[in-house]
Amino acid sequence: MMYAFEPQATTFSPANAWVLSRIASLVYQTGFDVEYDCQNVWKMQHAYLENAEHDTQFLVMGDAEKVFVAFRGTEGKLEDWTTNAKYNLVPALGGAVHEGFWHATQSIMGDLAQTLDRFCTQGQTIWLTGHSLGGALAMLATAFFVEQGIQPAGLYTFGQPRVGNQSFAFRFLEQYASCYRLVCEGDVVSCVPPQKLGYEHSGNFYHLLTSGGYDQDLASWSASWSNEIKVIDEFAELAFFGLPAHAIATYQQRIEQMSN
Repeated sequence: MMYAFEPQATTFSPANAWVLSRIASLVYQTGFDVEYDCQNVWKMQHAYLENAEHDTQFLVMGDAEKVFVAFRGTEGKLEDWTTNAKYNLVPALGGAVHEGFWHATQSIMGDLAQTLDRFCTQGQTIWLTGHSLGGALAMLATAFFVEQGIQPAGLYTFGQPRVGNQSFAFRFLEQYASCYRLVCEGDVVSCVPPQKLGYEHSGNFYHLLTSGGYDQDLASWSASWSNEIKVIDEFAELAFFGLPAHAIATYQQRIEQMSN
């Protein structure tokens, strides 16, 4: 099943969610597979870059209409867990944000800005995405761009953890309305770091239900996890890819159900 991307969309688009979930999945692949898919499946020019110190990777893909930026999520490597485990809040972006996520984002922003300068030569719209840790980095990168006066066309994240405190969450959503945060029913990763550590979610919430379809009832979602806080207290002990509801393939399946 294929959906046509809508590069000029100004509201939530299931088609765009489907395409961007594929891009968020592609960034997990090896270099050869990424190159093959970009050239032969997506027919886009691309650049795959990383910061070795922070083990942070991102993929930029583009054509004459649009440019995609996808951040890789957690692979279970030690460096990924170090980023995830540094959940102290540090001042940034009009509030306070997750220390590990922020340092990882900062490590690649220079390379990302230079790459976008090379790709965005025809007034293309820019779209950011990521799954899990990649979603957190995509949100912080978008917030950084917005602070610089740059407005990407859209941000779609899949199963991202919380990235900042209430001040950051409110300021980001106030300045940038085109953030769509998709969460599968049963995905515990979206509950960390816990609110008791001062974290709040931002972005427009889309809860992908196991029964098909979605709702935007954030209060109901929060209540559904009220008895599960003991599961997420120790953030660094979570085995992200041992959680079926967190898998990017699960997000893709539920987005297809949403679109039918």
